[in-house]
Amino acid sequence: MVTFTREGLSLPCPLGKWIDTSHITWQWFWDEDAHVIQRVRESTVEYFLSMGHGRTRATSLFVLTSTHFDGRQPYDVPCLVETLNLSSVRLQSSGPSLCEGPSDPTKFFDSLSSWGGKCMWSDVQDDYPDLRWVLQAIKNGSGIWCTDGSYNRTPPVSGAGWVFYCTVQRKKLQGSFYKFSTRAGSYRRELLGLLAIYILMAAFAEYFKLEGFSAKICYDNQGDFYKSKELRQRIPTGASQADIKHVL
Repeated sequence: MVTFTREGLSLPCPLGKWIDTSHITWQWFWDEDAHVIQRVRESTVEYFLSMGHGRTRATSLFVLTSTHFDGRQPYDVPCLVETLNLSSVRLQSSGPSLCEGPSDPTKFFDSLSSWGGKCMWSDVQDDYPDLRWVLQAIKNGSGIWCTDGSYNRTPPVSGAGWVFYCTVQRKKLQGSFYKFSTRAGSYRRELLGLLAIYILMAAFAEYFKLEGFSAKICYDNQGDFYKSKELRQRIPTGASQADIKHVL
């Protein structure tokens, strides 16, 4: 490794700017202007200041001087350091600024819950908690949505289940929910599943800044599907299942 690199394990010819998000979570960052090394931990950011020992930054000693709990983010570029002990490091090399990527996929459903209707997302199951595979499937058009509903007269309850499946990665995201209501019925059960899919697609588009994508939906009631495609200026208050149709 040392044979092909310069001091500080830097390449003779830099690779250039990032063109996509990094597959790792960077812990160390270098602020060239302030001459500060920053270490990101779970809920803090630590600052290491130079003690001035050494003729170059690669041989300078940086020691831990402060820890911040105010939610601040690290500034500038990722870097590689040599850890000497718990409170001192040496800077080896730094690279270009990271490419900005989508919002944290692990926080998606926390954000979705803020839209309301938490009961709809209380039973979501995903074998792969990192939702990046879902984004990839949406962008590539390899994802298929499927939904079906259920209804019980006594007590009056309607429910629905939905699945998102990627035909390329062979992964799936699924969920189900139900709600007791005097408006429960066979028509409502079908609309609930479609409602969940529409909300999920809208939430994915907003949270991950997606544009210009389409989706395939498998559904066993074409009448409800056509209703959801109607572009009405107004839905009568007394219309059947008006609360759901207002969203669709």
